Parts: sequence; structure tokens; C-alpha cells
Amino acid sequence: MGKDKKADKKEAALTVNPDDLLIVPDELVFRPPANPTATIDLENKGSVRISFKVKGTAVERYSVRPNRGLVQAKSKDKISLTLKKEPENEEFTDRFMVQWMPVPPNFVDNEENVKDLWIKAKEENRKVFYKNFPCKLEKTEAAPEPAKEEPKAEKTGKKKKSKSKKDKAADGSEEEEKKEEPKKEEPKKEEPKKEEAKKDESESESDKKKKDESESEEKPAAKPAAAAAAVATKKEEKSESDDDEKEDGSDKKADDKKDEKADDDKKSKKKKSKKAAPAAEGDDEDDEKKGEDGDKKKVKRKKASKK
Repeated sequence: MGKDKKADKKEAALTVNPDDLLIVPDELVFRPPANPTATIDLENKGSVRISFKVKGTAVERYSVRPNRGLVQAKSKDKISLTLKKEPENEEFTDRFMVQWMPVPPNFVDNEENVKDLWIKAKEENRKVFYKNFPCKLEKTEAAPEPAKEEPKAEKTGKKKKSKSKKDKAADGSEEEEKKEEPKKEEPKKEEPKKEEAKKDESESESDKKKKDESESEEKPAAKPAAAAAAVATKKEEKSESDDDEKEDGSDKKADDKKDEKADDDKKSKKKKSKKAAPAAEGDDEDDEKKGEDGDKKKVKRKKASKK
């Protein structure tokens, strides 16, 4: 008995009046291509949350957003239905139906729970309220294209033709000024290029000067080294020539001393020969030959020293 009382309380809490959910309009009108969308307005006047679901006879022709959901107590919601494709050679007899029922207080609102709620309601054969909507198709003309504005352009052209000569002259002067304006702006564009060229030239000149300075610094450093080497070679040559001269002088002195000794020996031999017997004349002749040979040797030595 206690369980039955609890179930009765829950049912009493979930019972709603069919008038608690106000659904308008009574008919859905589609006017393609200008206005192919119709809307259904929902208003929950009760104190219990209400879940709704949309069904249709030709759902593939429409886009329904949302097709299921919840309407909070004392609040409103809206369903949008858009006709994507018109029927071909068929009578337009499409219909929609909105079903709704109360939701428990502890129900968590999300898409999966709402979907499961309607599956259980079908399985348990719960009481569901509904409203049918007949559909009506009213074709409308397409929106005017912007090409229809061409006659206005022609009228404006005629007005331009009726302008006076003064206006034409003014227009011509304005056009000339517009043409001249870009020409005046061209030098401004070239100025940065000239400045860049000048900078490049100045940089190249500075680089050349630096190179010349570095070369000039290197050349003086090289000249003293070469001069010092030349001076050293000259000193070496002079020292060698001085040594040669000294050696030649010493050789000459030694030869002169030998010659003087030879002359003294000759003189002493001549004196002895005068005192000696005639048999010694042969010896004297040999001595004279030796003296002549010595003179010849002296001459040859002097020539060699001169060379």
C-alpha cells in the first residue's frame, strides 16, 4: 500500500493540463524561394518542465531545428522548419505533429537523456499530448536581381549628355588633373632609389679609401725592410772586397820581399863571380837565367793581382 501511495503522488506531480503548453500557429505556410521557412512557437504556462518532439510525413524535404528538447516552466521556445526541396509533380500534402509530455523533477537535461525519455515513453505507453499542423505551399517570385538597376544607369547617362559645355570643360579639366596626379607622385617613388644609390656610392668610395690607406701603410713597412736588406748585402760585398784586397796586399808584400831577396842574392853572386875563376862563368849564366825567370814570374803575379 505504501508503494502505491508513492506512485500516486508521482503521477499527481507529473499530471499537467493540456492547455499548459500553448502551440501556435495552427497551419505552417512555406513560401519558397523567398521565404522557405516556417516557425512553431511554444509557451509553457504550467509549473512543470515539458519535453517535446517533432514528427513529419516527409522529413527528408525539411531541416528541423530542434527536433526534440525541453521547455522550462513559465518560459518559451521556438522550432524552425525549412523546406529544402519542393515536391515535383506531386500534391503538397505534407503534415507535421508536435508531441509533448511532462518531465520528472530530477530529470537531467541533455540530448541523450531526452532521446531515452521518448524511447521509454513509447515502450511504456505513457500518455503523450500532441498537435497536428497541416502544411501549405505558396510559391513566390524570386527576389529582384541587381541587373534591374541598369535603366537607372541609362537615365543618369542621358542626364550627363545634357550637360552644358562648361560642365564638360570642367569634367575634362578634372580628368586631366587626375591623370597628372600619378605623374607627380612618380618622382616620390624614385627618391628612395636615388638615396639608396647615393648610399651605395658613398660606401664604395669609403671602402676604396680604406683599401688605399691599408695598402699605403703596408708599402712603407715593406720599403724599409727591402732597403735594410740591400744595405746588408752591400756591407757584406764591401767586407768581402776588403778582405780580398787585404789578402792581395799581403800577397804583394810577400812577393816584393822575395823579389828584394832575389835581387840581393843576384848582386852578391855577381860580386863573387867577378872574384871567381873563369870556370864559374857557366854558373853565372845559369844564375842570369834564373833571374830572368824570376822577373817573368813577377810580371805574371802582378797581372794576376790586377785581374
